Amino acid sequence: VIHFGFADHIPLIETKIFYDQWLHGRLIKSSSDCFGVDTNSESIDFIKNKYNIDHLLVFDVLKDKVPISIKSKYWDIVVLGEVLEHVNNPVEFLNAIKTKLGKYVQKIVITVPNAMDIININNVFYNIEYINSDHRYWFTPYTLAKILTESGLSVKNFTFSQTYYPKNFIKKFLINRFPMFRETLIMDAFFS
Repeated sequence: VIHFGFADHIPLIETKIFYDQWLHGRLIKSSSDCFGVDTNSESIDFIKNKYNIDHLLVFDVLKDKVPISIKSKYWDIVVLGEVLEHVNNPVEFLNAIKTKLGKYVQKIVITVPNAMDIININNVFYNIEYINSDHRYWFTPYTLAKILTESGLSVKNFTFSQTYYPKNFIKKFLINRFPMFRETLIMDAFFS
């Protein structure tokens, strides 16, 4: 696994590791080889020093050459967990991944915030926009597939996930009955 944007924000890392909610830690446990790449050198240094985790690199796919450690083998998957909504130009970013890593990787899995999350729908009735101020985009299956296709990737499948379930019975029922109300959109694609 090559895990893009693995590091997270320093104040969140320790808590996520403690509760086994840090995606990179879970990927390390479940894969034979997991390489973390990120542009946040401060977080990478923190993780290396505090947790003694190897195979971490500062790598900007838009500017840097592919590191030898990545080019030295064929990888099953690139994971972009909650990354795409942070980049200025998703098509350019994905195209750079395809161009630079496509011959070394079989497929890519992307998770992004779902524009049709039930919380977003609910907030409409209160004239509220709840958003992470680091984000630039919300996605739907169509818009994410369009971005992937325009980046030269072949969409294989998509689904939705939910990390928490509301206590409200109606919202819980709606999330279970209509997966499109869930908070996260997951899509996988092949480098074509």
